[in-house]
Amino acid sequence: MDEATPGLCLWVAPSSRGFGVGRGLLRALQAKARHRGIARLSLSIEPDNFATPLYVAEGFAPVEGREEDGS
Repeated sequence: MDEATPGLCLWVAPSSRGFGVGRGLLRALQAKARHRGIARLSLSIEPDNFATPLYVAEGFAPVEGREEDGS
């Protein structure tokens, strides 16, 4: 998004999806960011990403119009 907003990239093996692994990773990253004084994080995902409901539940929101530049 910008210089002050780090981007995250998460991947969980298909056999481990749906068991809270991704949620645990995401929450740990969010806690580390808060500890470092980072106010916002960004994720870039494909529209059909399995974890989209997780990201929304954890407070991430879609930003329309960013797909063209890969952000």
